[in-house]
Amino acid sequence: MPAASPYPPRTKATTPLKPMLRLRSWKRADKPGSSLVGFAGIELPFRGSVLKVDDLPVCVSHGKAWAAWPARPVVTKDGVVSKIPGTGKTRYVNILRWSDRDISQRFSDAVVALVRAHDPEAFADQAGPG
Repeated sequence: MPAASPYPPRTKATTPLKPMLRLRSWKRADKPGSSLVGFAGIELPFRGSVLKVDDLPVCVSHGKAWAAWPARPVVTKDGVVSKIPGTGKTRYVNILRWSDRDISQRFSDAVVALVRAHDPEAFADQAGPG
């Protein structure tokens, strides 16, 4: 049986997660042509303590914004950083992830909402809702 979620159920598709999540830091990335908007540092209360996470990438593409957990480059058994064929871009793998897709989406929505409240112009160059 899965553990009970510490977050209230989502009432509609656009309702973000409403935990006592706090934005600790925000740094815009200046990468024209990239989906990366910047990096967020957050605090997430957990059982009387606080999980502090730095450098969550916040991205936007095709009018959709999202936050992801920090990731690490994939390194082959030969010690070479793996690239995505045809693009030359580094391949990354998650080091943290939610066990439930709904919680993952709600967490992402909450981080994006905090960034939008802190820096409304961060997504100004991107068309569409996120």
